[in-house]
Amino acid sequence: VDRREISITVVEAGDRLLKQLHPDVSERAQRRLEQVGVRVILNARVQACTTDGVQMGSGEHLAGALRIWSAGTTSQLRGVVAPEYLSARGALRVENTLQLIGHPEVFAIGDNAEIVSPNAQFVPQTAQAAASEARHAARNLHRLLDQQPSVPFYFSSAGDIIPIGDWFAVAEVHGFIFSGRLAWIMRRLIFLKRIWSPLNRIKIFVDWVLH
Repeated sequence: VDRREISITVVEAGDRLLKQLHPDVSERAQRRLEQVGVRVILNARVQACTTDGVQMGSGEHLAGALRIWSAGTTSQLRGVVAPEYLSARGALRVENTLQLIGHPEVFAIGDNAEIVSPNAQFVPQTAQAAASEARHAARNLHRLLDQQPSVPFYFSSAGDIIPIGDWFAVAEVHGFIFSGRLAWIMRRLIFLKRIWSPLNRIKIFVDWVLH
């Protein structure tokens, strides 16, 4: 595909991209996107999708054949689970031990759960957070079976590495901020490490080399 035939626009309602990370990471990500020809619009909201693009809150119409929405999820639990067990966004209401309020024998994690205990910590809807919750829920389940009190869950992010095109990524890991080829390679290595099957690791690595 001829690059001149493609126009990509990223619309962000906030004042910067990747708001969950350090402002320096946001700046590097935006700079990289603009270097490869992506238009970035900040402090703007999409009001409606049309057949040929999107209508902005400012009145501007962005023409485009393909629209990708990445601004959150909607709960599918309403109508399946009794309302008293659900939070305002439709997630299961859990204690900070990840036990369902009213049913301590039930554990909920990830996007399904929202901690609503007093002074509850906000847990982002990411795979890293869900994996951390899974390990903690398993430990509390063991404690429950051993008739020991459950312990609260506290999420501590290890950081994030976000690829932006080939051979470039932005990263914030344990307070360290870096970008470029090193971050891109590190993300690939971490991805391979998290693949459970050794055979699948080899297949994925070979696929990457061939491409």
